[in-house]
Amino acid sequence: MNSAGAGLGGPAPDFAPYRFEALTGPTYGILGVDDHTDCSSVSGDAPGWDTVAMRQIYWSFPARRWRVTADNLAVEPSLVWITPFTLTDNSYVMFSSREIWGDESDMATIQIDRASSTFDVAIEGIKNFAPQSISHRIGYLSASIQPGAETADIAGILARDPGLAAFAEDLGGRAMLGGGTDGAALSAAGQVFETNVLKQFRDVFDMRVAVYRALVASQTLHSNVRDLTFYDGAKINLAAMVSDTTREAITNLFGAPSPAPDALRGHPSTGCPADENGVDWDLPAAQLDVALGISFTGDARFDVLATLHTYGLQGHDVQKR
Repeated sequence: MNSAGAGLGGPAPDFAPYRFEALTGPTYGILGVDDHTDCSSVSGDAPGWDTVAMRQIYWSFPARRWRVTADNLAVEPSLVWITPFTLTDNSYVMFSSREIWGDESDMATIQIDRASSTFDVAIEGIKNFAPQSISHRIGYLSASIQPGAETADIAGILARDPGLAAFAEDLGGRAMLGGGTDGAALSAAGQVFETNVLKQFRDVFDMRVAVYRALVASQTLHSNVRDLTFYDGAKINLAAMVSDTTREAITNLFGAPSPAPDALRGHPSTGCPADENGVDWDLPAAQLDVALGISFTGDARFDVLATLHTYGLQGHDVQKR
């Protein structure tokens, strides 16, 4: 969370008029797995024109954003979400999300098997950094849901995990899904899932310098939610494959310890060093804890809300997009 605060509020060359802080107590994040079969822009052209299909994996966690006054006072706290990385299997979506609102989006191979309730994610990476190392497709994430994981005992799960219960209460429970913790419908304002990202473009002649840097706010609103299902997190197997490319993210973002030197290698479910798609799974896996699983079908609308601050410009006026 310190890195998020430094990155989003740091100087370049000025300080942004916002301060980002971690929530008090245990902080939980969301590993989202989206399968969009009919995705299109609602800007300008008729809805449904030029549709694309894409799958997406992202890691997101909540933070408290404060507006900092000219007197260096922190006021107007807001709950926002930080998304350190997004992976997608569609290059059009990757470049659009990078250039329009600044997502840290990269390409991945994402396999989702609904029949077996599993998904696998592979990225272009390097297993061990060395002068002669060659980049290729390596395994990154793998998950499977055990039989009998579906549960209606949400109250029991929250009772066993006070930190998760406080997290659900603080965040309005299922605000992402259009319903409150008591199942009542939320207002449109209550369904807003606002994300803040640091959008920047590096100088091609000096990658240490950013030629453009800005804080951008966006939101996701879910509607027509159906097939809502909850799963006991203890019955969800989630593993992250540790390589020199992924080690920092696994350790710092997920808080997972590094596997022992003699840890088993291969795909977490099959043990195979490679799969039929040519993905290299010959890596040790770090097991990640899951508190709760949620699946649903619905419609999602994404909007860029505003450019909150552009570094290097005078004034702190919000620029509408």
